[in-house]
Amino acid sequence: MNQANVPSVRPAEKILVFLVSLGILAIFTHKTVFLAGNDASRFAQIESLVDYHHPTINESRYNWTIDRVTIDGKDYSNKPPFFSIVGAGLYTILRTVLGLSFAGHERLVVYLLTLLMVGLSTAWLVTKYYVAIQKHFQPTRKVRYLATAALGLGTILTSFSVTLNNHTVAAAFLFAAFCAVIEEKVVKAGILASIAFCIDPAPGGIFLAVFAVMVLHSRTQGSFVRYLVSASLAPALFCASNWAIIGSILPVKMIPGGLDYSGQIARNLANVLLPDDWLYPLKCLFGWHGLFTVSPVLLLGVYGFIKQLRTGAALGRPQTRWLGAGIAATILLHIVFVGSYGGWSYGFRYLIPIIPLCLFFLPQVIRELRPSLFAALLTISILFAFIGVYHPWPPGYEQETGKDPVVSLVKNPIGGNLSAWLHEKFGNRMVTKIAESTFISKELRPRYLYLNLFFESKDDKTTAEKVKAEYVQIIKKARGSTSKNT
Repeated sequence: MNQANVPSVRPAEKILVFLVSLGILAIFTHKTVFLAGNDASRFAQIESLVDYHHPTINESRYNWTIDRVTIDGKDYSNKPPFFSIVGAGLYTILRTVLGLSFAGHERLVVYLLTLLMVGLSTAWLVTKYYVAIQKHFQPTRKVRYLATAALGLGTILTSFSVTLNNHTVAAAFLFAAFCAVIEEKVVKAGILASIAFCIDPAPGGIFLAVFAVMVLHSRTQGSFVRYLVSASLAPALFCASNWAIIGSILPVKMIPGGLDYSGQIARNLANVLLPDDWLYPLKCLFGWHGLFTVSPVLLLGVYGFIKQLRTGAALGRPQTRWLGAGIAATILLHIVFVGSYGGWSYGFRYLIPIIPLCLFFLPQVIRELRPSLFAALLTISILFAFIGVYHPWPPGYEQETGKDPVVSLVKNPIGGNLSAWLHEKFGNRMVTKIAESTFISKELRPRYLYLNLFFESKDDKTTAEKVKAEYVQIIKKARGSTSKNT
């Protein structure tokens, strides 16, 4: 497509989109480290590198995380280290320039690191998406706003953009790499895709290969070689960051003799939990944890993608097909081989990196759809996304071999989060009781045990203690009534 005469987005408009996105995230970014252990593992690595000057996390305040590996009696974060090393650099600046530390300003440090590492990347992603859809589809301003709102406010990407994680950041770099590929900026594409790989290796690795094939279709001579040279940064950075932490080019999960605690609670392959249900792949997409259940607006994005596969109007059929192949491969890899829905997680978080790519063709669908229908679906998606913002790492599904009876009460993270929010905001009103009995348990004691764990897992000790006190009062009242009747 010739885009020479396409009106570009004005710089002031880009800045506005970025600041609005970042401002919304700044309001909702969490100041706590969650009991689920994923973010704790990364914070433990960051704290240990800066405050204790070594890569082992034994001395960290977050050494309780289940996402750790013990090697020769020493504990390490089991996460790919590149992202945490970047976080350590940012923490060094906070400590040196502002005098902030985990020891003295834990909540502020957690908030600032999350906003700098995650919030900024999501705001950049939303801005990049806003510019890209204008460049390739020239939608009306209204359509551009609606499509951008779908990405920035209406998916599980939103839910996880307020907590420390690697998936949303990988989504930003993958989408930026994709834009560079279709604009034939191949060196930039290789560098961006390499960073995405180091942050989230599975989708990053798939799209390093997919982008290589897409570049192969480029009309510019020598572009494939230039892409390969720049993409060689991926193994170099990945191996170097592993070496800096563990003294080996292998990921810490693959070090012989290591004990990965998070991989021991159920059947696993190379310390990755395997699915325990034949219907699991379908549930990952349409079950209670499913990508399309938590983020229904993605259905329209997929519909737009399918239409593009037929016409190839925006990118051409070969490019669209290869992009679709990358998305399909990422989905299949995770729904077939990665179990437990991502552990304590609001939805199937492993597919977050492909969300912007799935929504790339959304503007054309919005043009054709009845405005009221899209508005309704977007409203539901935004509601679900912000229910996830309330607690991105809620206690939830656990596989049978490691199953906790209280944690596993909640099969539907949307309903579980909603019930807890209603309890915090409205107490024991009828609407709260209906939600709790529907989504947690009809029995009083398990319900309160789960609610207590839910609030403790998000470090809301005040509400957790309030829940305990409520339960005690209910039991005392019930016993008093029984005594009077007898």
